Amino acid sequence: DGGSWAKVATLSWDKTSWADTTTAANHSYAYQVSSYNPSGESAWMACGTVRTTPSAPAGVSVTRTSATAFKVGATSGSNWANSVTKVQVRASVDGGDWKDVATSLAVGGAVAYSGAANHRYQFACRAWGTNSWGAWAYSATYYTAPSAPTGAAVARASDASQKVTWALGANAAACWQGVYVQRSVDGGAWASLATLSGTPTNHTDGSTAADHRYRYRVASYNSYATSGWVETGDVYT
Repeated sequence: DGGSWAKVATLSWDKTSWADTTTAANHSYAYQVSSYNPSGESAWMACGTVRTTPSAPAGVSVTRTSATAFKVGATSGSNWANSVTKVQVRASVDGGDWKDVATSLAVGGAVAYSGAANHRYQFACRAWGTNSWGAWAYSATYYTAPSAPTGAAVARASDASQKVTWALGANAAACWQGVYVQRSVDGGAWASLATLSGTPTNHTDGSTAADHRYRYRVASYNSYATSGWVETGDVYT
């Protein structure tokens, strides 16, 4: 780690190599050698520096730069100033295979990543010493705006119950976290009726009454955004 030089071995004249078995992970080691005889020592000759397996990143830094774009980098782990030479960044889209975004990112740097609407993303980073990679660190999941439901409709079951149905939008399984259902009574303002989790395709309104006109609308949502609203027609009690 760039500290003071310390003598670690004294070898016979015919040796041309030596193995250091006292090293540990997450450090850099520099070596130099000199020859000697009873009259003294030669000048030291540098042998180079080796870095052992680095620590994992302390975290993965993700900054959203637009609705579909991010900057991604690694938060430096323990002793990275001495043990790391570069960082690898990968991305997974919708839970799929990991693919490289950058393979030689500088320590402390960030790489731009362009995604697309209606997807979810996760990022991973790891560090390289000189001979081996450290462990991966993973980001949280980042969503872009989800697709809207399609084909919203309402069917009258009775004066007291109406069934609202819709179809899943594109890539709903990967990008939806739920569905909002709202209701308008007699042409009035929209009011929240239900917040559903996952990818449902129907909801029964059991709170209607006789002598009214009802209309419904639905939208998908995730932690980043809500889709556009899709309305049903009117149903009368």
